Amino acid sequence: MGLAKGPERDGTNMFSRPPCFALVPFVQTLWVNESIRASCATEYVLPTGAVHMVISFAPQRPSILTPRGAQEIPVATVGGPRDQSYGRLVPTVSHSIGVQFHAGAAQAFFGNVGDLTAAHHDLRDLWGREADDLVDRLARCTTRHAQLDEVEAALLRRLRGFAHFCRVRHAAQQLERLPVRHVAAEVNMSHRHFVAVFKEATGLSPKVYARVRRVQAVLDRIASAPMAQVAADVGFSDQAHMSREFGRVVGVSPTQYLAVAPTAPNHLSWKVNFLQDDE
Repeated sequence: MGLAKGPERDGTNMFSRPPCFALVPFVQTLWVNESIRASCATEYVLPTGAVHMVISFAPQRPSILTPRGAQEIPVATVGGPRDQSYGRLVPTVSHSIGVQFHAGAAQAFFGNVGDLTAAHHDLRDLWGREADDLVDRLARCTTRHAQLDEVEAALLRRLRGFAHFCRVRHAAQQLERLPVRHVAAEVNMSHRHFVAVFKEATGLSPKVYARVRRVQAVLDRIASAPMAQVAADVGFSDQAHMSREFGRVVGVSPTQYLAVAPTAPNHLSWKVNFLQDDE
């Protein structure tokens, strides 16, 4: 591949841009990431409630840590939504192109997102030959912008509308501050129907999605305000309630998270045993 030169020593070269106008309702950001490390890294990736798609061109691809051991992800993969952190092995050299979707929007490209929950899936299983064609075109690109142009074109070819997109998108925003029953009424659905529609579009139940998003709101504030104030601002009943929910999603307490001081809020470079022992 004739991609522009990346980092020449230990470090990360991250490039991102917003999507084209037609994809703005569906895609949060597109990115290219190149990194070089002295050795493989083990990290825990925190859940965001969103779906992502990644195409990796490094000689070694990242692996997901499972009870059965490390499992290398496919060249082109779709990461389903999760409600808990997962472990990942990052190789010494990384080169990947990715898409982060808005909550509820991935259904427009992959169908029922409930089928993707808590796992990484080969894009070929979802798109067939189109996935191989996309990988081939990306390999011939010589600039990052050209790569992201190809990804956008592929997404536009796959874009399909679905009946409840606007209501799901609105509900996802409201669930961070309102109870599920109130949001269901606001989008004019019965509670049962709302839960089913929301889970099909996002892969998570409204209650679980709200928990993940509140923890993300904590991550945005945790380093700049007292814990009790953060708990109140985000909508927890008290600091203890926040700590329980935070531990349930992240795997460690807010205090332990702060002690690690991660450079990227959703990536904890930590020994696997350390994180598991604190659950």
